[in-house]
Amino acid sequence: MITYANELLLLILLVISKVYCGTRCATAVGTVHCRINSTMAMDVEVFLMDDDGIGNPDDQMGWNTADENGRFKVEGCGYDFLSDPDPFVKIFTYCNSPKGKYIKTKVVHIFAPDIIDYGDIDLD
Repeated sequence: MITYANELLLLILLVISKVYCGTRCATAVGTVHCRINSTMAMDVEVFLMDDDGIGNPDDQMGWNTADENGRFKVEGCGYDFLSDPDPFVKIFTYCNSPKGKYIKTKVVHIFAPDIIDYGDIDLD
């Protein structure tokens, strides 16, 4: 049985969730390099991720691939309750790794319209 107090509490929680939710968009650019074999820098998968901390899987905000020169631009939006997303880039590569590996960048709190520029990223 829903009482007036329960309805009021539910309404307050819904309002708070709308007020304290952080949906933000980010764009990240950079250039990946594989010193051992430069062709392994093209077409690598680049994921824009939201770091959600220990025990909570990271959320994917966006995805793209690097071009023939290793340049990438990936953009997307993330959502966190009570805070802004914590964007970082995760790159999957076979550079110097026959089974493939992921490389993660640091979290950078820069949001649109500004751009996160990771510069040169060494995949070796």
